[in-house]
Amino acid sequence: MRWNKGVLYVVAGEVNGVCKGTRFVIRASRGTRGNHGTILIAEHVDVTKCSVRLVSESLRIKVDSLEEERALLVAWNSEPMKIHTSLPLQVRSPYRHTKVMGREYYDVSLEDGSNGWAVDRFDPLTSRYAEPEMSIPKGVQPAEILNALAHWNFHLYRRSDCLEDIRPQVQLHRLQASSGPRRIRPLLEPAGLNLLEGARAERIRSHPLSTYKIAEEVKEVEIHDMEPYYGLTLVNNTTYDLYPYVFYFDPCTLAIQAWYLPHGSQGSGPLTRKGPDGQPGRLPIGYGDSGTDSIRFSLDPNVKKEAGFLKIFVSTSYVDMRSVQQGDLTNGAERGATKEEFEWSLLDCCA
Repeated sequence: MRWNKGVLYVVAGEVNGVCKGTRFVIRASRGTRGNHGTILIAEHVDVTKCSVRLVSESLRIKVDSLEEERALLVAWNSEPMKIHTSLPLQVRSPYRHTKVMGREYYDVSLEDGSNGWAVDRFDPLTSRYAEPEMSIPKGVQPAEILNALAHWNFHLYRRSDCLEDIRPQVQLHRLQASSGPRRIRPLLEPAGLNLLEGARAERIRSHPLSTYKIAEEVKEVEIHDMEPYYGLTLVNNTTYDLYPYVFYFDPCTLAIQAWYLPHGSQGSGPLTRKGPDGQPGRLPIGYGDSGTDSIRFSLDPNVKKEAGFLKIFVSTSYVDMRSVQQGDLTNGAERGATKEEFEWSLLDCCA
């Protein structure tokens, strides 16, 4: 938190998913009271920060205590996820939700199935590209499932209009070992065309009553060859150094994998701006030279087709986005898209 000219700011903004009405609570260090427990409400939201007001005008901020305190998010001001279930709905969650009855439209359903919790999803991307039905082991509590669904949907579908002008271009290539000088950890290089270049773009329609909407076209890439490694390249044609945050959303498990997160200690954004010569900045991800593992795709033996969604957030200053990540709720075997270190032989590299 920051106090500036009588205004309290929380260092979280649109890139984090904050909007007007998002709620925070102040937590103090152990042994101190200060502003501990004070509820804050986001008022004016920028890309990486927001000004906040107290939930009650009768309260006052103890400025001297702020250095020992932090703001924790307790409630996103999100559109409520519509849930259909015959189970008692007792969910403590930072995401809003509502239970619908009868034949009303719903975004997700949760019931007690014969082989686990039976989940059915009707958000537009899952309905269009993935298998809407999934089974989750009974060891996972219903409240945990619904919170994971809300978290997954919220971060997949949220967007910021003010960041449209700095959106990078994205390239996806198969990779092969570099033909350059040998080194202890070999670099990789693109093999063939950018798979996103000719990818089919489609505008996905949502149900009129759906909580979740998609404003832009969605590009679909079909991966048939599971053997090669794959890598991304982000291309920056703006005049800003950018901090990108790359996530992979797995609809089969509700997992959210971080494929790239920048370091907060970096002096400037790792995705550099367009140069004086007009050449765009580039950031390879999974090529061996940016500290990231390569990407590999796989399928379960009895599965012929699966889908996953790639989403990239971007900002002009560093933001901690680790909280977007989410684990696998199905406890299944590792499949889908995974990050792997390129397999190499020390003897070959040193020959």
